Amino acid sequence: MKCNKSNRLQCGLTLVEVAITLAILAVITGIAYPSYLQQVRKSHRMVALSDMLAIQHELERGYDNGYHFEQIVSAGTCSICDSQTTRYRFEITAGSTIAYIIKATAQSSQQQTKDSCLDDDKSMTLNALGVTTPKACWGQ
Repeated sequence: MKCNKSNRLQCGLTLVEVAITLAILAVITGIAYPSYLQQVRKSHRMVALSDMLAIQHELERGYDNGYHFEQIVSAGTCSICDSQTTRYRFEITAGSTIAYIIKATAQSSQQQTKDSCLDDDKSMTLNALGVTTPKACWGQ
């Protein structure tokens, strides 16, 4: 459609309309993006929690032969886990009064340390008795 004197008001967008549209998009983005990032962190946390349970299962399965931590986790990398090493570092330690403690520490390279449920040490733990910390991360 060509612009002429009779339909001149119907041609294109004005600068004000474009500015209003961009302002609305900026507000929506400003609200939605942080929420999106928190959901991404939460989904990676759930993968790490699942990995911790898989580690526990593997340790319990090998109980009769003694716990062989180094076969599952070596230098923070888990051989049976689905978590990205840039998001969580895994560690298994032998406790003095408990068989083992599995620890997943959030890594800052992917902003996983900004996960809202983590405590100050930015880690989650699971021990041989099934005790978990922090409770907020485990949905308790």
